[in-house]
Amino acid sequence: IRKLVQEKKYYEAISILDGKSRKTPKESTPVILKALVLNEKGDYQEALDMLLESQKIQMRHPAAHFSFCQIYRNFGVRELSKRACYIAVEQHPNAPESHYELAQTLAAYGNMPTANAELFIAADLDPKNPVYFYERGMNYYYLNQYDESEKAFLKALSLDENHVDSLYQLAYLYAARKKPDLAKLRIIKILETRREDPNYNSAKLLLEFIEKGNMDKLPLKIIPHEY
Repeated sequence: IRKLVQEKKYYEAISILDGKSRKTPKESTPVILKALVLNEKGDYQEALDMLLESQKIQMRHPAAHFSFCQIYRNFGVRELSKRACYIAVEQHPNAPESHYELAQTLAAYGNMPTANAELFIAADLDPKNPVYFYERGMNYYYLNQYDESEKAFLKALSLDENHVDSLYQLAYLYAARKKPDLAKLRIIKILETRREDPNYNSAKLLLEFIEKGNMDKLPLKIIPHEY
């Protein structure tokens, strides 16, 4: 399902999940996954409807609570997203996803320090997940704490050397700080292995800036929600 969503084959993913729901009508997981597919598709109201439907099957499924947090955030309903996130953390304190989704909501509304505190908890609960370190790196970047940002991206890459988001952001950070050789190492890795990734074209463009000596045109300081 994840691969289909990454390829934007939403209808195929939904068809598979509908089939699973018909086979196991008392299982809420396929319904929750369908909600998340609809969320990725941008059909937020339908996604919320699916989550509510899943709760008729299983009221306290952890993934449903995480998903409410995420979908309300994408809907732009700040208070409902925060409330759903805090409920998820309260009911599932040992689930790293609950802290991650709360961090995402806090970061979405500019509260980077508190978001990072939640990401630290998520990473403690699941220390092998590079996403938590990548998101910490982004939050440090927004806070203009570039050394800490670099450390977080490097930690993510120590867990998954092909984590493309970390590769790209680290390359950009190096380029903006006038470290072209370090930047190129990360860009080449993206260009060699991730042609289908959304960062591929961005990496090509970044390489052009470096090779043309235009690194002065790369802003280091960025503003959340405008990046």
